Amino acid sequence: APPPLPPDTGWYEVDHPSVVREKARRWLPRCVPGGHRYQFDEEGGSYAVDIFEDGRGATGDGDGRGGCGYHLVGHDLRDPPHGLFGALSRCGYDPSAPTLFVLECVLMYLPEDSARSLLAGIASSPAAPGSAAVVAYDPVPGG
Repeated sequence: APPPLPPDTGWYEVDHPSVVREKARRWLPRCVPGGHRYQFDEEGGSYAVDIFEDGRGATGDGDGRGGCGYHLVGHDLRDPPHGLFGALSRCGYDPSAPTLFVLECVLMYLPEDSARSLLAGIASSPAAPGSAAVVAYDPVPGG
């Protein structure tokens, strides 16, 4: 079995702002586990949802971040990558922490120049030196 992740591991799910808004409106109220609450914030067209354990997070332990480490971030990946890192930072992303970027079935939906810009932005990201990785999964046409 793989070793357990540290308890302070952050999870950042990035999706288009309109999808995040719908997830926050329809999915979160039904899916947040008992003993937890969520906070939904909108800032400049980017949406962030943080899930907190009751008694922790923005009003509990004073750190202003989710006790569960899950963040749902709205960002249009067709936009320049610096906007992505700005949206992540607003949700507590720590660029000095080891980071694994997983682009799951997304590149095929982006214009080629946006996909190249996104990959270049991640490759030169402020993530901890030598610890960032990209895993891309896209179906192979005709495969």
